[in-house]
Amino acid sequence: MKNSFLKNYNLYVGIIWIILSVSLFMQFSSRAPLGESLLFTLSFVICAFAVSTFISKRVPKALINKKLNPFVFLFIVAVLILAFLLALVVELFYKLESSGIFAVSPLISDIHDPIIISVLSMLPTSIMAIAGFCGLELFRTHAVLENERLEDQLNFLKSQVNPHLTFNVLNHIHILIRKDVELADELLLRFSDVLRYQLYECNKEIVLLESELKYVKDIVEIEKMRWGNELEVSTQWEVEDNMATIRPLMLILFIENAFKHVSRLPDKKGYINIDFSQNGNAVRLIVENSKTATPPRKNDSSGLGLRNTQKRLEISYPERHRLNIEETNNIYRIDLRITLD
Repeated sequence: MKNSFLKNYNLYVGIIWIILSVSLFMQFSSRAPLGESLLFTLSFVICAFAVSTFISKRVPKALINKKLNPFVFLFIVAVLILAFLLALVVELFYKLESSGIFAVSPLISDIHDPIIISVLSMLPTSIMAIAGFCGLELFRTHAVLENERLEDQLNFLKSQVNPHLTFNVLNHIHILIRKDVELADELLLRFSDVLRYQLYECNKEIVLLESELKYVKDIVEIEKMRWGNELEVSTQWEVEDNMATIRPLMLILFIENAFKHVSRLPDKKGYINIDFSQNGNAVRLIVENSKTATPPRKNDSSGLGLRNTQKRLEISYPERHRLNIEETNNIYRIDLRITLD
């Protein structure tokens, strides 16, 4: 909703001004000739538009710099100026009617007072006009700042994911170079695709689901090559629309964790089951891996990747994702559901 508001902000403000103008004209035209009502409406709207736009444009600077006292003072001055201008408009049309340019109408005669009293009577209208549009600008500015904050947080979280993944894969290649040069060479080729994706695709806000899944599959193949016959890996990919879009690096952490924490018992082969499906805007990823009953030794970075991914899910898909984690002595299973944009 906020994104829609930001994209169409000027349109919404324009519609509000049009509605206000039409409402005023309909109200005035019932008490004065159409020509005079139209000019009177335009005079009111132009004064209100000029002053409220001037003061509302100062809202972002006041909010960002946290200088509210000068803004409050400027707001009060703007209210007084607008009230004075509206009172002058009434006085002008009273003179025009008195000189015979316009016929005497109940509209002007009922609201005409000495200038000081007229200014005071226009204060509520002035306050409502300026406060209303300042409130809209305040909401817009807050939404912009919130989006920027979330974008910065997303970039920070993604910057933590990429080096972690790169370190793991490079370490695998380092080990394989000593054992099997040809396999290490094939691994490097696959890893080049992984790096290409990280460098050129992950900087985008959204990526094609096809690209994200290719990246995930490359990582899975790299891990399968590293583990060889020591691990059973079962994968299933059901994709209805490869052109669907998703936020980058939303899935890989769960795949990484499965390979990282899968059981390593000499007398029993570990397993990893990966089941991905996409139907319409519904995406589901189920990853299950065997694990040892004895928990691995933890350090300060344990669980950091999972916490980062959960934060990214909360930021990118608020109220549009569900993550269930089941853990027993022998099994670790995650069930992630995302409703895409």
